[in-house]
Amino acid sequence: MKPFFSIILATYNQANFLKKSLKSILSQTYQNWELIIIDNNSTDHTDKVIKNISDKRFRTYKINNKNILAKSRNLGIKKSKSDWICFIDSDDIWYAKKLEITKNYIEKNNGDIFYHDLVFTNKFFIFKKKKIHDKSQTITKPVIEYFARNGNGIGQSSVVIKKKILKDIGYISEDNKKYSWEDFDTWIRVSKLTQNFVRIPKILGSLWVGPENISTLDRQIVNSKNISEYYGDSFKKLLKLKSKKNIWWLEYPFILNDYKKKRYNECLNKINKINIPNKKIYLFLTVIKYKIIIIQIFNYINKIFNIIILFKNIPKPRISFNNNNKYQIISKIDQLKNKKFKNFDFPNYFYHRLRLEKKLHLIYDQTNLISYGWSSVSKKFKITEINCNVVNNNNVIFFDFHTIHNFRKKGFYKILIQLMQNNYKNIDCYIFTNLLNIKSFLGIIKSNFKISKILTILSNKISIN
Repeated sequence: MKPFFSIILATYNQANFLKKSLKSILSQTYQNWELIIIDNNSTDHTDKVIKNISDKRFRTYKINNKNILAKSRNLGIKKSKSDWICFIDSDDIWYAKKLEITKNYIEKNNGDIFYHDLVFTNKFFIFKKKKIHDKSQTITKPVIEYFARNGNGIGQSSVVIKKKILKDIGYISEDNKKYSWEDFDTWIRVSKLTQNFVRIPKILGSLWVGPENISTLDRQIVNSKNISEYYGDSFKKLLKLKSKKNIWWLEYPFILNDYKKKRYNECLNKINKINIPNKKIYLFLTVIKYKIIIIQIFNYINKIFNIIILFKNIPKPRISFNNNNKYQIISKIDQLKNKKFKNFDFPNYFYHRLRLEKKLHLIYDQTNLISYGWSSVSKKFKITEINCNVVNNNNVIFFDFHTIHNFRKKGFYKILIQLMQNNYKNIDCYIFTNLLNIKSFLGIIKSNFKISKILTILSNKISIN
């Protein structure tokens, strides 16, 4: 008998999830289906899982999809026997009546694509499900305008679609720029052929959310860029947006990223340039706006009362470094890449500073970083704490010192400053600290430095000779 549903399951090295997914398919109350498993040559125990749960309705194919998931799904569609195609990922689960309820909707509604509500699940809320609100909404007509206004409102594993429709649009796009949003691209192209999108307003499945999931903020940013490239202009025309306005859901990942990285001005600028989002997002962005304004006011007040002490070295004999630890100056990116410590990973901005010809000074033992500080001979140097520009004439400026927690209160801050002075014997050295940082203040004084200048927010430009 011809199956009513063809279920396409693409998998790769997810054996630990696959078992639950397969069992959820086998538990369906409606049984006239076939399952087509497309395995991207998994190297874990995927084959064993499939063999142990195997059913006569299972068919498995191997593929090398070259990291294009659409290739796997398209192979499954082409191998299918039924008129209705379902999708499920190997880390998703269907509820027992999913196919039975969907078939009832197909028989009672004139639809070409059916979709239902979903919930998130992970180890933190296995028992309490979290509804995916943006994938649990009724899509209004015209469908393409709904997508332009709201983004993707359909979860891949909730979809049941006519095979003929997928054939008519040329199957799922295998363009690598559509990786991880190829499903949304599919619904957009389907909406140009038919308006018969039918929502089943019931929760009939769950999606796993964890570190294995590809829907990270970085991925969302890449997706937004690519969606804008393909559909941005046409979506703007549909929404009749002015040229200076941007579509909120395309800008949303960038807004979150700016806020996360404390780029507050950029964040506010993006929020002010988007069209009005749905109520939930509008409220969230309004809260972010006011939080940023409060943070900026607080930072400004803090700068007003921030007093920076600039010190200059006193030419006295330096102490020598007489212990088993090592001192090294890093001036090139390759040197930093080759340096590894158990207790510290070098952040990306270290590499950026090296490109600007700043030098990193390290104290370390055989396996651990102990302390580090930076030096600069730049003619223009900025003290960001008070937004003060320093015009530097043939001097070296020490800045941004840090001692790893386990090595604090052992004098390494003072030792590092003195070692750095030894490296610049014939050059005047300057260092600065906040007046309220008493430990830093005393450490600098004890390292043969004297107060040179007192700086405040009003000292927007100084010169050191």
